[in-house]
Amino acid sequence: METTKRQPRTPLIEELLQKPYDFEFHQAVKIFEAASPHLLPLGDDPNIEHQPVSLKSRVLLSYPSSDISVIQKNEDEIAPSEMHVNFFGIGGSQGPLPMPYTETLMSRIAQKDFVMRDFLDIFNHRLLSILHKVKKKHNISLSPTDPHNTPHARILSHLVGLSKPALKNRFSAPDDHFFGLGAFIWQRHRSIVGLATFLQDFFKVPVSIDQFKGTWKDMAAEEITYIGKRRTGKNNVLGRTAALGTRFWDQQGLIQINLGPLTHKTFSTFLKTEKNYALFCEVVRFYLQLTHTFQINLILKKDDVPACRLGEGRLAWTSWIKTKPFVENDRQVILSGDVN
Repeated sequence: METTKRQPRTPLIEELLQKPYDFEFHQAVKIFEAASPHLLPLGDDPNIEHQPVSLKSRVLLSYPSSDISVIQKNEDEIAPSEMHVNFFGIGGSQGPLPMPYTETLMSRIAQKDFVMRDFLDIFNHRLLSILHKVKKKHNISLSPTDPHNTPHARILSHLVGLSKPALKNRFSAPDDHFFGLGAFIWQRHRSIVGLATFLQDFFKVPVSIDQFKGTWKDMAAEEITYIGKRRTGKNNVLGRTAALGTRFWDQQGLIQINLGPLTHKTFSTFLKTEKNYALFCEVVRFYLQLTHTFQINLILKKDDVPACRLGEGRLAWTSWIKTKPFVENDRQVILSGDVN
């Protein structure tokens, strides 16, 4: 692929072959596996010639500064490329081979006798392959599969309550957006601090919450007072069941979620006709479990309040009668939370 200056970019595999010392061992193996999709992953095929790369360990008494020393590419493509690493070998300063045998091995290598070294590399390749497989099992960045299908994703989906097939993909945002917020979701008792932190991390905007705003709620039909006799009257005993009206005030029934101060561009994405509004309501309902009614106060930065222009604003949402710069952030736009 070319850059904006039309200079061809060096393929990653070529960069690895040219500067192997710049790469970490496990990432280098991942690059070789990606470059050979027709082969099984490292260590899965008993025939070393059918593996993405052949691993060999250098025999040294020093302590090198990089994982990889050199990579030798086989041009005939019959045998895999050879990666010579500086760690986890049987011989050398970091290996279990006794020092007299290590010195004998180094002496033979100096005399161009590689029989003993090649014999030990059979075991070095196997040990390094197992090391990489263990690392890949517990490191999501090394997995060749889609991150959504890894064991880590399945564990996180259980923590946030989205593991059942019927619950997956229920939001307009991908499920993995919730994985990092499992610490707030798994708790049985919801809190205002938890909700504010949850929303702030999810939408990347400042969030504050006002409790006990209060709201009118309709009374159930069987609780309304009807004046009359035994057959037509209902709930009409003064001081016990009688109530005046068909609704009541619930002081703890509403919370107000304040978003902002926001730029005008971000402000517009949370209006009722935009995608962020629906997603915001979904996320709030998911966290609160429908225990509260809520409203959203969109706070617009004072410097971003636009002047009123015919045909461009929406009444009560994006239109302000502005004759001079605002001295405070605008808090007039309040939207009801869609709890249906």
